Amino acid sequence: MKKWYLLLLFPVFALTLSAGSYAVKPGEKVLFFGDSITHGGRYIAFLQLLVNSQGITGADLMNAGISGDSATGGLRRIGYDVIDRKPDRVFILFGMNDVGRSFYKNDTPANLKNRKIRLQMFTDSQKKIIKLLKENKITPVLMTPTAYDQYQKDGKSDRCNEPGLTDIADITRKLAKEENVDLIELHPYMTDMLKKHPDLQLCGKDLVHPIHAGHMVMALLIADQLGITGPVADVTIPVSGKVQSRFAAISGLQTAPDRVQFRYEPERLAVDLSIKIYHVEIFKNLETIYPFHEKMNRETLRVTGLEAGQYHVKADSSLLGTFDAAELAGGIDLAKLKTPNQARSIQAMQSAWAFYNASSKPRGLVQCRLLIASGKYGTPDPKDHQAVGDALDKWLVDHKPDWPYRKYYTTVVNNYKKNAPQEAAMEADLIRAGKKLQEDARPGSYTVTIEKAR
Repeated sequence: MKKWYLLLLFPVFALTLSAGSYAVKPGEKVLFFGDSITHGGRYIAFLQLLVNSQGITGADLMNAGISGDSATGGLRRIGYDVIDRKPDRVFILFGMNDVGRSFYKNDTPANLKNRKIRLQMFTDSQKKIIKLLKENKITPVLMTPTAYDQYQKDGKSDRCNEPGLTDIADITRKLAKEENVDLIELHPYMTDMLKKHPDLQLCGKDLVHPIHAGHMVMALLIADQLGITGPVADVTIPVSGKVQSRFAAISGLQTAPDRVQFRYEPERLAVDLSIKIYHVEIFKNLETIYPFHEKMNRETLRVTGLEAGQYHVKADSSLLGTFDAAELAGGIDLAKLKTPNQARSIQAMQSAWAFYNASSKPRGLVQCRLLIASGKYGTPDPKDHQAVGDALDKWLVDHKPDWPYRKYYTTVVNNYKKNAPQEAAMEADLIRAGKKLQEDARPGSYTVTIEKAR
């Protein structure tokens, strides 16, 4: 806990976030186990992009989130949905549904009692999840929950973030220490962001589910604490002297006082967050809450010893810009220029989005099979899509028309009926989407020419 108090003394972007976890390894199978925030899965797709763009090959990030779930619910499905998938490491993100948000509106004796019960259920379930994973030689990693946005100007003041989810976060830290497992912090950092930038509605209008930028923040915080950070590259080329280069290979170097040329082969790909999805700039204002570019995306090229004057910088035959000798000596940021890899970066982000879409459909099938798992509606073979659909219809009938979630679950059931016959094809699509993302996140090489403007 002493470490936790120290963290509060510094702004979010200045923190050393390492939780002791190792970075994602090539070929590692990493599974994210949680509720609707994980079921939504965008942070997993964005993290997969960050992993691949860092040159980590073959790593497979998997989704095991179910909307509306809790740690207790997760414990019921941990066998077939987690352990049977044989991951190397499981990141556990529960809490939003465990806390009992309604019990924090006021401090009545009944609410205080219910809070205590729910927090104990969360603690006991998390301990059992950790135990089962360890017994199956799977490495557990605990995550403090995302934040509930009680800070929006026109939002509800349900107080469930403070102290509610703060209680969950404290329990998670304590369990990480007692069980000697790694910890990833989300709650304190996201709470700080919500307080400072309530206008961004980072956790959406329902105050619970992060928007696209919120999912990217989650991915960045996880990547940061795992040590998956920048720079993309840092290269210094003197006109006379030894080249210094991190994360990039330089070959075919030719230098003169007024001209430098070389083949540039970066190991990592700068990620372009200016992309629009459905004509919307989904990561707008992200840099105001997290210094992504400085921490993870800078691609610096310095050329020293050039004679004074203006210089054209080209990638292959395309002009990137004109800079004076002093600017080149100080360093230009290739990630902000229209290099050949910028187009690859845009394609990689689109592929990350396709990976997210491909991973979300199979989760809906698991979700529906869970709805009828009690046996009240029969015990149909999960592969008998018609029988499962009939059982789901009975399940819906048992919920009154005025049930606030009826519209949502009607859509969920209808999607099951449409998608279940294509389950094998959907799994194949997910594998293809993952491979394409890895391929698109691989940078290409090009020739850089820097010559004095005449």
